[in-house]
Amino acid sequence: MPVQTFFAELKRRKVFRVAVAYGVVGWLIIQFSTTVFPHLQIPDWATRLVLMLVLLGFPIALILAWALELTPEGVRLTHAVDQQLDREVPAAHWGRKRHALAYATVAAVGGLVVFASQRWWQPVLQGASTTTASATRDDRPAPVPGNKSIAVLPFVNMSDDKANEHFGDGLSEELLNLLAKEPGLRVAARTSSFSFKGKDATIGEVAKALQVDSVLEGSVRRQGNTVRVVAQLISASDGTHLWSEKYDREMSDIFAVQDDIADNIIKALKPHLMAGGTTLNRSHGGSISPALFERFLRGRSKFHAGDEASMKAAYEDFLAITREAPDYAPAHAWLALGWLSLRDKPDSVALPAAQQEVELALKLDADEAVAYLAQGAIHERRDDNAKAMASLDRALEINPAMVEAHLARQWLLASTGRGAEAVQELEVARKIDPLHPDVLRDLSHLLNLQGKRREAFALLDQLRPINANSAMESELHLYSDNQEPARGAYMASRFLETDPGNPVALDWLTSFNLTLGLHHEVASSKDDRRFISLAVLGRRAEAQAAAAKLISTRQDPTAKLVVEHNLRLALGDLDGAEKALLEAWRANESGALGNEFGIIQAVSLAASLMRNGSKAPAAEVIAAIDKEIAGYSPLHQAGTLQFQFWLACFQHRTDDAVRLLDELADHGYQGRWHFGAAMLQMSVFDSEPRLKPGLDRIMANHVAQLAELARLQRSGMNVAQARADFLTRHESAE
Repeated sequence: MPVQTFFAELKRRKVFRVAVAYGVVGWLIIQFSTTVFPHLQIPDWATRLVLMLVLLGFPIALILAWALELTPEGVRLTHAVDQQLDREVPAAHWGRKRHALAYATVAAVGGLVVFASQRWWQPVLQGASTTTASATRDDRPAPVPGNKSIAVLPFVNMSDDKANEHFGDGLSEELLNLLAKEPGLRVAARTSSFSFKGKDATIGEVAKALQVDSVLEGSVRRQGNTVRVVAQLISASDGTHLWSEKYDREMSDIFAVQDDIADNIIKALKPHLMAGGTTLNRSHGGSISPALFERFLRGRSKFHAGDEASMKAAYEDFLAITREAPDYAPAHAWLALGWLSLRDKPDSVALPAAQQEVELALKLDADEAVAYLAQGAIHERRDDNAKAMASLDRALEINPAMVEAHLARQWLLASTGRGAEAVQELEVARKIDPLHPDVLRDLSHLLNLQGKRREAFALLDQLRPINANSAMESELHLYSDNQEPARGAYMASRFLETDPGNPVALDWLTSFNLTLGLHHEVASSKDDRRFISLAVLGRRAEAQAAAAKLISTRQDPTAKLVVEHNLRLALGDLDGAEKALLEAWRANESGALGNEFGIIQAVSLAASLMRNGSKAPAAEVIAAIDKEIAGYSPLHQAGTLQFQFWLACFQHRTDDAVRLLDELADHGYQGRWHFGAAMLQMSVFDSEPRLKPGLDRIMANHVAQLAELARLQRSGMNVAQARADFLTRHESAE
């Protein structure tokens, strides 16, 4: 059939009109389903079913319009009708008949859609409880078998003002914390639940990812002093609503709303919980105004953001709340955490202030779990691990779902070499919060230290879509822990090819290049440490200018002196390097090592003082090194061994030094090439001949690392291939 004839026939048979009519009616049906279904609490998949039926019906409608006619004798094939038309009836009349059939087809498809969805929304219209809070509710949630775990999604902000976003998040977190105290109910932790915020995930997808049986979702709309909260508890297995409610309240009643939602959830799940799970800890609402409570939620949201500016702002919020509502325990507990997060406050100031807030919180509420979390952090920073562990245990007794306490416990366990227990602690945390980036990161780290590299990489694969930068940093850290700076440098450069300027990759690339002694690479970078490489390469004026620029940006006097030391050491001015570090050490009243004056600076100063015969000041620094190393985890074998080796040398324990140096070489340690000559700080030990074989082995490791970097660069392997190559080579070596 010619094309023109074909289109004329389409027009004659009214196919175009059918297509337009179907498109209009189908669009209306889809709009109705996507707009109205959520308010009728119809599962999300029903909306997708409507869309599928409408799309499938379109070609069917067109085929029927082409093939069939509606005649006085009934529906007949178009061919038979056309033959009769030529003999009996005017074309215009039968055009109207065909048109009527087309619209009948559209109506039939629409009816099918309504019928298909009716079974889900009709019961909701008849029986769902959507009364306002002022109405009386006679119906209660019906128990559904098998629901013993729940995720609380962040409540959607339906207000016009986006600044109210924190309120829905805060309400969800309050509900999560209330439910977490219920015996027998496993509650997915905040980080994992909130990872779905803003994502178009189905209830089934959320439940599968968080490994829960039910999901609580809702919305919040603020207008002046009134708030509307809609909450619904959904079974993950079939999408049915176990309970739903709408509340229209004044802000002053928000605590009652929280308690009522939590109570109804427990009633819905009660038959599957532990015996006696009927009384829920109530919201702390009697001692704080709605306005201050809202500020508390806002402050907590800022604290969770994690960056320095946000945590500082959160500290200011908590401080203001404790002054205006001094009997509100949670604000004191969070203020304690705020004090501990301030980087510009020394421990001599932050720890007593935090301790005071902890004591106030626990005096007001002996079951304030966050206060025990803060107490554990205070004890840990005071090097009292036993008391820290006891405080964390108490926090978890009150709130078993507090992942931060599990993370803190595993850190204490790992720091004392209890690797298996630390892994077990993280597995518990992962069950509660399977998408928590810190849990996945730390578990990958520990498994790698235990030689389980393939399992470690599998966890990084899970972490990557959640937090790509954290996964990248963890992977590069993994190569560092395995004493493979060449692999680390190659992978960092590969990451930068696809993400130029990534600060994590740039920082690690410079660190690996300094470790390998690749000073030309560092000197040509924009890293703050480039002055070291410029000095090593003899570009004195450039090095001094770069160091002076860096010193001008440092606020802490110790930090300025450390930069000066590094410059002098790289230039070969050992006396000048010692002078700078000695001044920094004498300014350190506590005599403890910290962030600015750390273990590396202490080792360098001790070696220099011993070389010059300054035994008394050297003894003070060595004592600080000894105390610092005592808290190092034996799990970081190579990292810990190198400091133990230096300490043995300083203390003239030659047998131990020889043994430790051999162990270092066995682990692949290749020395520190940051300042040019290999292990410059150890030059004081050149007179001990028994160390030479070990030092030669470490030099051989360095040569091997340079050769490995050259091999990787020649190979041109992409990131995935290089990862596979890493695992294969280690498994072959084992």
